[in-house]
Amino acid sequence: MFNKLIVRTLPHLPKKLVWAFSKRYIAGPSLDDAVSASKELNRKKIKVTIDLLGEFITNLEQAEKNKVQYLNIIETVLKSGIDGNFSLKPTMFGLLLDKEACYKNIREIVYLASTKNSFIRVDMEDSRCVDLEIELFRKLKAEFSKNVGLVYQAYLKRTLNDIMNMNVLNSKEIPVNFRLCKGIYVEPPEIAYKKYEEINKHYLEDLEYIFQNKMYVGIATHDRLLVEGSYRLIEKYKVSGNMYEFQMLYGVTPLKNSDFSNEFVFSTSRSSGPGGQNVNKVSSKVELRFDVDNSKLLSDKEKAIIRNKLQNKINNQGILIIVSQSERTQHANKLNTIEKFYQLIIKVLTPVKKRKRHKVPRKVKERRLEEKHRITEKKALRKKYKQ
Repeated sequence: MFNKLIVRTLPHLPKKLVWAFSKRYIAGPSLDDAVSASKELNRKKIKVTIDLLGEFITNLEQAEKNKVQYLNIIETVLKSGIDGNFSLKPTMFGLLLDKEACYKNIREIVYLASTKNSFIRVDMEDSRCVDLEIELFRKLKAEFSKNVGLVYQAYLKRTLNDIMNMNVLNSKEIPVNFRLCKGIYVEPPEIAYKKYEEINKHYLEDLEYIFQNKMYVGIATHDRLLVEGSYRLIEKYKVSGNMYEFQMLYGVTPLKNSDFSNEFVFSTSRSSGPGGQNVNKVSSKVELRFDVDNSKLLSDKEKAIIRNKLQNKINNQGILIIVSQSERTQHANKLNTIEKFYQLIIKVLTPVKKRKRHKVPRKVKERRLEEKHRITEKKALRKKYKQ
């Protein structure tokens, strides 16, 4: 309800106020801003998904306006050579007003995307919309098999069964394409998991089923534990790199989204760490080497910060070296070095907020002095009585 309240309130708020609160997560108020931000992300070898904010409209005239905007967005973005695709919320096109009108609006958008070899992902909204959006996806998938995908929310208790039911649409030639996220809408406990540990557990269960059945998935999470759990499942099922991607919000851990893989150099050697009979016999130890100065994905300012803060990890040739030998297999240690690299770089390049000095209120000072006086009197009473 809170999310819907925010969405319905946004149109009535001053645009400058909305922008002040949301600018970290939004490319900008205009399409030109989105194109500019997308080009910058593409330069860092990050693909993008472009979305027009809004949902839960009140009349079909708004749906028509949203459709025209989306058609213009697709034309403009693809003409600009952006490497990415698009996602949309069906309630923006009248899902809860007239589902047939909604289908026609979205079909027109998907059709345009298909003529340009692009892709549209149907977002999942609150529980009222789930069945309608699954029905909508199936209808679009039948006509545009390569050009449409769906979002699932792991916190809903029905999600695993919903994914299983999609297996009939899955094939080796054209895998079904899902985004898996936790879910943000406030739902009753009868239909949704509430605890953090529960949601994470079912997220990984859903993801494991997807990998087992060779479906394509966008792993949409900023949760470190889920990212690590996803990597473990990728290793377990030897998932090919063209069958998954990690997705994160614009403005959230952007470096984690950057693909530095082409700039990594790996070497292996015999490990003295865990490995049972393999210790000192198999080259399971992995060393990641990264040339800071010659990186094409870091700015000069970022390079200078890394050289300054990671002096003890960078050799005389300017190579950042990260080693892992804690796992039993070479592949697991390789994944570990990559994860360590991203954690280290993000930590170093995340600016530390400066503490703002605040004037201590007079009442706070008085309460503190009163408390000190009370403690002094209490201690005085502990002294031995002298006759």
